[in-house]
Amino acid sequence: MIPMNDDDAEFVKDTETLTLAHFLDGSSLVVIPDPDYTEIPMNRLSRRQLVQIMNQHFWRKWSSEYIKKLATETQMV
Repeated sequence: MIPMNDDDAEFVKDTETLTLAHFLDGSSLVVIPDPDYTEIPMNRLSRRQLVQIMNQHFWRKWSSEYIKKLATETQMV
């Protein structure tokens, strides 16, 4: 945020630009992605890593199927 006048300047400590993501989830969209755990044997993974694998699998499948569906719907129109 930019101070409106010199009096407000002392309250400004963060110069990060507000984006839509700040209002949606309270943070910016700059996030370090989780590593790909698919190459590690399942019995060597923690519970969190197993959840991440399920999340990654769901996202890959959903995004590929959704893109295919959008492509076929636009061809019909």
